Amino acid sequence: MSSLSPTLQSFNKSAPIREVLVFIFKLLLVYFLWRCFSLLVGPEAQPINERFIPWLSAGFEWFNYLLKVSLAQGSAWLLSLFGYQPEIMNSNMVKIQGSSGVEIGNYCLAVELMVLFVTLVATYPAPLKLKLWVISGGLVMIHLVNMLRVALLNLMTVYLPEYTDFNHHFTFRIIVFLFMLLVYLWYIKLAAAKSEASNAAAHISSPK
Repeated sequence: MSSLSPTLQSFNKSAPIREVLVFIFKLLLVYFLWRCFSLLVGPEAQPINERFIPWLSAGFEWFNYLLKVSLAQGSAWLLSLFGYQPEIMNSNMVKIQGSSGVEIGNYCLAVELMVLFVTLVATYPAPLKLKLWVISGGLVMIHLVNMLRVALLNLMTVYLPEYTDFNHHFTFRIIVFLFMLLVYLWYIKLAAAKSEASNAAAHISSPK
């Protein structure tokens, strides 16, 4: 009887539970570390010179500013494709005629999800080249999905204003998280396939 492949062998009784526990542990660890980092850089509204580490906070806010500008311009471009004429105010607010607009704060940038995604991909056993491709591509896709999210929120402020706040804080955040999770699961499947192919090639090339 031929031996099972490494991928099939990994699905023993304890493997699924172990994988889930490791995944949950990584989520909690990243969340805890992110909370600590957030305390160090301070809240967005606090002056830079009053924060714990001003130079670190200044660098983080500069990075956030670049994301805000990109997010605002990208979502405005998406809205323009459907005939709207959005206006960008103060570099971080997108507004179409008849709406209250959507202001983009640090909490809208999905940086926490990006950090989580990078951590999950980087700590999963896979070839370095694959990790770099998935991380770079995944970060771009998360940002693009977030652009779509801001554009849709603008439309909701016009057509369904009573649901804007709920969808802003819950629905769309869950969608972006689920998208990140799907990309990560695809990465795991791809890494397992590459590992299986590599093992098969090594088995064929090994002396009898």
